[in-house]
Amino acid sequence: MIVILLIFVSIFLAAGFANILIRPLKLIAHNLESFILGDKPSLPIHRSDEIGTLARALEDMANNVFTRHQELQTLNDRLEDEVEVRTREVHQNLRLMNTISQAQTAFIGEARTQPACL
Repeated sequence: MIVILLIFVSIFLAAGFANILIRPLKLIAHNLESFILGDKPSLPIHRSDEIGTLARALEDMANNVFTRHQELQTLNDRLEDEVEVRTREVHQNLRLMNTISQAQTAFIGEARTQPACL
């Protein structure tokens, strides 16, 4: 009888300890999956053991990656704007060069048809 009671108590304690370990790990896994999809991570695990250290390290790493991604996106947007401005400038200069070239061609054509004055 005591053996059966000890077995049940052991099972109950093992399940409790497993829950204490597994719940934070599931929370970490869920937050990392959300992070992969683009959400900012939030790991509200306040423990002083290895799981707490892991959660804080992962949250710091994910926050750094998230911040760097935002910075890169901002730089990319600025670069795209700069490329657009420069492309417009190049097209404007090409139009100006074509106009000048046409004017030179017309001038040379007129000069050839005019009699030489000496």
